[in-house]
Amino acid sequence: MRLMASRWLAFQNRQRKTLAPGALAETIRVMRTPLLLGAITILSLTAGTDAAPLDGKGFKKLKTEWRGDGKCLDVVNDGEKNTELALADCGNFAGQHWQIVPSKPGFWRMKTEWRGKSMCLDIVNDGKTNSQPHLAPCTDASGQRWKLTDTKGWFRLTTEWQGESKCLDIVNDGKANNRPVLASCANVTGQNWRISDKPAQY
Repeated sequence: MRLMASRWLAFQNRQRKTLAPGALAETIRVMRTPLLLGAITILSLTAGTDAAPLDGKGFKKLKTEWRGDGKCLDVVNDGEKNTELALADCGNFAGQHWQIVPSKPGFWRMKTEWRGKSMCLDIVNDGKTNSQPHLAPCTDASGQRWKLTDTKGWFRLTTEWQGESKCLDIVNDGKANNRPVLASCANVTGQNWRISDKPAQY
């Protein structure tokens, strides 16, 4: 932009010597518009880049404001399907390392280091509550496309399928308080998720 400004000043000085005042004013009016549009475009791209919550690289940890830093979103290692989710004590476990990669514009796919790139975070389509998250083979399904909305340092996770009125939450059952579910979005801390890089020591 500094180079463009210096060229413009040189151009303006040359024009002052050759153009009548009215013609110079018209030239300035026409020339200013591309410069302003260029500045606006650069600022918009910068703002968009800064606002992007993720870069699609590396692995992340997911925690809720409610349960705190000691509980991470994990895949239950039950020796059977290994597709169910739970909040579990955070540790160096591949089921807690999430890769969040771009899907269609505005949406992301979520996969774990443990189950690999072929298994995506999805919502069970059971024709009943349609609210149970699990890992399923990655397909072109709207239940696997997640929107991450920044809410002052926390993220709300919603799906394209269920829309922005259903948020990833933790069931408050007064027992384990560790079961993820899609629930009606509300001002509750179980729906506020922190997404952070996998610790370097892992």
